[in-house]
Amino acid sequence: MKYNLTTLAVLFFLHAVTQADENWNQFRGPQGNGISTAKNLPSEFDEAKNVRWKIPIAGEGWSSPVVWDNEIWLTSGNVEERELRAICVDLESGKVLKDIQVFEMMERQLMEAYKHDSPHLNSPATPTPVVEEDRVFVHFGSQGVACLDRKTGDKIWQRRDLRIYQPVRQGSSPIVDDTTLYVAYDGIDKQFFVALDKKTGDTRWITDRNVETDWEATLRSRGFTPKKDGGGKPGDNKKSFATARLIEVNGQRQLIAPAAEATIAYTPETGDEIWRVVLPGGFNVAARPLYAHGFVYVFTSGLAGHLLAIRTDGTGDVTDSHVAWQTTKGTPHIPSPIIIDDLMFLVTNRGIARCLDAKTGDEIWRKRVTGEHWASPVYANGKLYFSSKQGEVTVMLAGRDAERIARNQLDGEFIASPAVVGESLILRSTTHLYCIAEGYERSVAEVAAERDQLSKKQSKQKGKVKSAGKQSDDKLAALGARLKQLVATGKLTKKEGLELYQLAMSNREEEKEVTDEAVDLEALGQKLKAAVAAGEMTAEEARAKYVKVANQQKELQNKSPGKDKKTGKKTSKGKKTVDGRTGFYAIVIGRLKSKDVELGEFVMEVDHVTSMYDNRWVKDEIVNKTVKVTGVSGAFLDSLLLIKRGETLKFRSGSYSASSNSLTFGPKFHVLERTPKFDPAAFGVPPEGFRGFSGILQGKIVELDQGYEVLLRVDSFAEAAENSTATDAKSIQGKLVKITGFFRHEDKFKDLHEGDTIRVGVRHANRTHDELRVTDVLEKKDGQAGADNRPLGLEALREQVQAAGDAGQKTSRSNWDQILRDAFNSKAGGLGRVFHVRKLSGIVPSAAQGTRSKSFQRFNWSLQGHIGAVASDRLLLC
Repeated sequence: MKYNLTTLAVLFFLHAVTQADENWNQFRGPQGNGISTAKNLPSEFDEAKNVRWKIPIAGEGWSSPVVWDNEIWLTSGNVEERELRAICVDLESGKVLKDIQVFEMMERQLMEAYKHDSPHLNSPATPTPVVEEDRVFVHFGSQGVACLDRKTGDKIWQRRDLRIYQPVRQGSSPIVDDTTLYVAYDGIDKQFFVALDKKTGDTRWITDRNVETDWEATLRSRGFTPKKDGGGKPGDNKKSFATARLIEVNGQRQLIAPAAEATIAYTPETGDEIWRVVLPGGFNVAARPLYAHGFVYVFTSGLAGHLLAIRTDGTGDVTDSHVAWQTTKGTPHIPSPIIIDDLMFLVTNRGIARCLDAKTGDEIWRKRVTGEHWASPVYANGKLYFSSKQGEVTVMLAGRDAERIARNQLDGEFIASPAVVGESLILRSTTHLYCIAEGYERSVAEVAAERDQLSKKQSKQKGKVKSAGKQSDDKLAALGARLKQLVATGKLTKKEGLELYQLAMSNREEEKEVTDEAVDLEALGQKLKAAVAAGEMTAEEARAKYVKVANQQKELQNKSPGKDKKTGKKTSKGKKTVDGRTGFYAIVIGRLKSKDVELGEFVMEVDHVTSMYDNRWVKDEIVNKTVKVTGVSGAFLDSLLLIKRGETLKFRSGSYSASSNSLTFGPKFHVLERTPKFDPAAFGVPPEGFRGFSGILQGKIVELDQGYEVLLRVDSFAEAAENSTATDAKSIQGKLVKITGFFRHEDKFKDLHEGDTIRVGVRHANRTHDELRVTDVLEKKDGQAGADNRPLGLEALREQVQAAGDAGQKTSRSNWDQILRDAFNSKAGGLGRVFHVRKLSGIVPSAAQGTRSKSFQRFNWSLQGHIGAVASDRLLLC
């Protein structure tokens, strides 16, 4: 058979494309964009269904699996054994074919300012390898880069001289072309990009990419005050974790290499810079760039989460000239997006999937998918696969409608991005490697045995921790006895013995720091629920663990601050949690300055703080200042989304960090909502003459908070106690006051509702605080509907309505609202509890005219609202 040159060229092209598609050879697949041509990937699977095989992977690693022919390659590290390894697994059987020690770990530097960022924010083997026909390129950041023979596993060359200081280790994966391997090194001390000869490892070119920006100005623009002594985390804005991308523009190749606070395009052959876009505050970049429709799409995180579409035909600094569109709304900070035709699909770290028009940036849809997402999604046959750190893999259609096909739960934590090869989905969890394929099944016995083994392993680890703690305690007790003996014999003074014992105690506390770090109790609760659902522990074990950790967290909260010996002023040097935060459980009120809903963060100007528990000195630190708030999650992200800049909000905080000038969202009894502009009278700030009051108050509940607090409008003070120091107790009448501590009267508190009149004993223990505490008196006053204490039943309500209509009053809807609240909250006559809706609607004559009609119309609007509210609570009886 004869072929002409054109036919041969087409056949060669098709063969090359087919071969590339068959081999998922690098991070994000053959084209680096997360797209596969696979047709028959399963949409539904679990630990048994459609699982071809599952194997444990030794060590720790977040590198994504790559595939060539029938081999899966990935990397792993073992900190205890000080080993960095490359592992090869057979695609068909799941058998480990090669387990190669590539490097022995070099000693890592650990800067004090970053000690809480490492190691949990990264693994020793996060960069993804590149595999080719004959070679495998593995990268472990500053620990080294090496080239292995794919057939034998032998090391062809290595480089261990390319080093930076990256406190949380590196994440940028290498990429290759025909002759060169390209790697980014972006640490807090040095930032450079290097091109190495694939055959020898020799440097072809290296370029410094230290991007100079005014970091202090960036901080101020985001509402933060730079530390005078340069404190915080030095060089934190220089870190980057992104993988580069090679593209071709008008016949010229460009190497798109995201850095900290800038994205730079280089000439791949020489390292010469073509263009750059500068993005102050955009560091910690992790998502890989995309190229489509003539745009390079880049993604930043750090202080400025941006998604930008950049035209690629510029030179020099094109920040102001070549950004076609950009957005800071719902941008991905770690997972890399996918572009299919004109649609961009992405998922944020917080688990919000979005679809944008790739040409304009306009949002087409958004949908919450559960879990926290660090892994990048993949696309195959019209479907998107999103895998979370909680082990859930959500499958959605890649279209203009947000249609979810399936939610699959596996026993793993997914940080590595999936690979797709043939008809198999390869998933790497932090402990195992899965091959998901249609028509396969693992036995129930196999899954049960695996979970039982995991449970025993966890129990064994717990035993080791307990044993180590007991040994340490025994040593401390022995030391104490020995020191007492030395003091008794005169070889040490009592003071010297005490100092030595205290030193040993402090060392013991340092040993415990690993287990005493601050813990997100909400996240722990979700993790324990998942463990129970997966059969890894019993419900009783989960509850016991949660209670234990919660008690430890309570012990870690700060005590009251001490005093400076020279000035006598309060200091913030009380006991802190290991991560430097102080417990500060309070209601904080202020104006929103900026927000990042996807990160669950916002910045506010604090106007007022109330309902404080522990470390009340923090109030003086933050009032009238700008603070950052982190850790907003769940449904409260939706609340944050609705609050606009400049509006006043209130939320419950959980802790405070003086070093970062930040608060965390409260760990329980969550509050985050829009509220009226701060006015002391509206938020229960007591009059000066009332401060120091102790006694009994009577009033109506205006606001009731699930954190066992009420806002009370005081009708009268029944009596003052002997220890009351208020100079004008009557000044509280008609005013609002915040009362806390109702958890001591939980049963009675549960029976309270807004609008109830109560009689309560309170004490204002500290004149400087705005809230009072409940003492031992709590009585609900039934049937009170006004100053005359007359129940407002059906007939009384009818009289008020008719009187207002007959008199031609223009009664506002807000007035009707108050009248109806009184009626509905009144037990005697109790409209919502006793009367049928038809009786309520019959109050208003159907043929009403003029002003009377307007008044009745307003009444009907209000009435329908209250009927709906009562009906939703199932209080209407027919």
